Amino acid sequence: MPTPHTRLLALAGAAPDSLLVVAREALADGDTERLTALLALLADEEPRVPDFAPAAPAETDAAVVEALAHLPVTACWVALRDGRDPVHLVRAETAADLPAVTAAVQRALESAGQSVPRVEVFGPATPLPDYHEAALLAATLLWSDSTARDLAADLLTEVDERQRLLDYLGDEAVDPLPTPARLDHYRAAPVSALLSRAS
Repeated sequence: MPTPHTRLLALAGAAPDSLLVVAREALADGDTERLTALLALLADEEPRVPDFAPAAPAETDAAVVEALAHLPVTACWVALRDGRDPVHLVRAETAADLPAVTAAVQRALESAGQSVPRVEVFGPATPLPDYHEAALLAATLLWSDSTARDLAADLLTEVDERQRLLDYLGDEAVDPLPTPARLDHYRAAPVSALLSRAS
């Protein structure tokens, strides 16, 4: 059974970004009447998978990293959608309040001058729509509370695939990532892409 949060995740790339921002704020605030009205308005939107590419460093990244330091999250990536729109993808801890984390990162981006923040928050077990999978495949790691080695291991479940990837990362994966971390040469999010390179 989808939750309101996962229903909003499914609307990314389909619903207007500005309405998604408002709907996610309503969810975080517990404004069920407003959220219900917005979900009804967006119900017929057809999802699409846009083109994603790695995002260049932006001034707003610092605001995101600062916000993440005070939130129950483990990593954040950023991708550029259709060549113009930055999308921040945040992996939260298992017990985190996903709507609250979303609202906090949205507010940080708004305070930094981004008029329409595109923030996608998911937990370790959250099923991700194609939109988010595509974004992660192209994304650059912006911040992590872990080492690249630990992050890669967390993202994999099969022992042989995990070991193959860790062997590929080698010594580079041992040292803690800087904050903000930018691992452009192997982008820690896209596990399938990493595994293809490590083959």
